[in-house]
Amino acid sequence: MPSRQISRKVAFLIANILLQGWLFLLLVTLQLFWRYETRWSSVLRSDSLLITIGLLGVFCAILGVFMVREIIRMADVEEEARLQALQLEEAKEFNATLSAYRHDFLNHLQVIGGLIQLGKPQDAYEYLAEITAQLIGANKNRLVSQPEVEALLWKKKALAEEKGIRLQFNIRSNLGQAEISGLDLARILGNLLDNAIYAVKDLLPRDRIVTVSIEELEEGFRLAVHNWGPPIPVKLQRLIFERGFTTKGAEGNGLGLDIVATLVQKNRGKINLVSTEAEGTTFTVWLPRRDGNLAVTIWAGPGLWL
Repeated sequence: MPSRQISRKVAFLIANILLQGWLFLLLVTLQLFWRYETRWSSVLRSDSLLITIGLLGVFCAILGVFMVREIIRMADVEEEARLQALQLEEAKEFNATLSAYRHDFLNHLQVIGGLIQLGKPQDAYEYLAEITAQLIGANKNRLVSQPEVEALLWKKKALAEEKGIRLQFNIRSNLGQAEISGLDLARILGNLLDNAIYAVKDLLPRDRIVTVSIEELEEGFRLAVHNWGPPIPVKLQRLIFERGFTTKGAEGNGLGLDIVATLVQKNRGKINLVSTEAEGTTFTVWLPRRDGNLAVTIWAGPGLWL
């Protein structure tokens, strides 16, 4: 359940307790009046005690409202902190990938510098030519044009293989003309892949398959992440995109799909979710080209659209 909803329930519970306390105090006071009517007759005529009780009730009401607002504010601060922590973790992963590239680059420079110091410029030239050829070949074989996304896909593939999960790529477009930054795209795919890998981790080995599909169609760019994990109940399909909602228990933070939905909306895209026993679960993200908008016809298909 989203933490904001939990905090609202706690806040209303506290307000209810304060109200019941006030009513209890009022009943006790009336009972005392009834028992000691003669002694309190002068007080009743002056209404001073009733005024005091009334002021106490107003104070309790104001205190209840303040506590409700404060609890909700603290919940919002906590959720924002969790979101920032998740973004920091994603940035650390990307930085680790860049550090690996930097390490390799420095090693190459050291080899070239060493060959030159040994008076072997020809060997240094051949070594540099070999590295250049490898880089050109790797560039031709790149899955997508954004280096952040490229690094993310291969890292997720390695992590999946460590868990006995096959991460398959069916990529027919390099997304070069997509109207989205590499960082936003990496965050979208990263969260969808994390969920898919989690969904299949406890399946039989033959069913531990996650497929990433990327293609360019007339309607726009289509990115899909499919897995054969347990289907998501229809009543939960919209809830899973709410911040704080998770089906992973203590292992989840309820931020991943909220981030996906926010980034897709920011980039003028659409999300589709189809999850059935027969078809498995597929999260599909549609993104526009730089020179156009998404075709309206795409969200006429089955499943949940956001």
